[in-house]
Order: sequence, then C-alpha cells, then structure tokens
Amino acid sequence: MRLGFLCLLALLMVPPAHAQTKGIAIAEAADGGYYHCHGDSADGTLNCARRTCRAEGGENCLRVRWCYPAGHSGSMTYLVNREVTRTAFLCGAPSLAALQRMLAGQCAADKAVTECRLMVHWGPDGSEASRSDRLGKNTAD
Repeated sequence: MRLGFLCLLALLMVPPAHAQTKGIAIAEAADGGYYHCHGDSADGTLNCARRTCRAEGGENCLRVRWCYPAGHSGSMTYLVNREVTRTAFLCGAPSLAALQRMLAGQCAADKAVTECRLMVHWGPDGSEASRSDRLGKNTAD
C-alpha cells in the first residue's frame, strides 16, 4: 500500500508535457539572412541564434525575436511591386493556420504593401520548412 502511494506521488511530480516546451529565438544579419534556435532560456537561445548567424557568414547579427513557447512561428516577406522591402517574424501561434491568419492580418494593415508571403515555418518541435505561401494582397483603401 505504501509503495503504491509512493509510486502515485512520483507520477504526480513528473512535469507535464508542456513543461518540456521550448522557446524560439531569431537573429538577423545585415544582409537580411535570418537564423533560429530552439531552447529553454531567452538569453541562451538568442545567443545560439546569433552564433548560428555568424557561423553561416552573417555580419552584424542582431538578436531580433524571442518567444516562449515557440508554438508555430514564421517569417513573412513584405513585397511592393514584387520587390521584397522587409521581413517580419511572428512566433507563438497555436497552429500553422493561425500563424497564416495573423501574418495575413499584418499584411492587410500595411497600405503600401502589394503582397506578402510566408517564407519559413518553424514548428513547435524546431522543425523548419521553406514555404512560399501567398498571404494576401493589400486591399485596404
């Protein structure tokens, strides 16, 4: 009986699955390249992203974004007449579909933009997928 109680107590002390969740950090180079890492702490993970940027030849690598939990994350390019003007990063979305809707909303709010595209999707597990999903064309007046 006592052993059963101890086993139950031990199970209750196991951290829940969400306690194993990681955050995502993104660093961006002066040339527009961006790099990411998944990890447990903001500072350590941001430094990892910066080191990765530098290791890949990036210069003036800046730590630009940290989200915990990482959730579904991505980078979106803003285009004006088919020319990329800037990149935005969004992280912490509950699903890929939610990430796409949130980025599409940011795109629609920018009157100067003619098109936006989701270029990279990072899953909560750290997986990376290159994409080119059109997120809409600005129709705001």
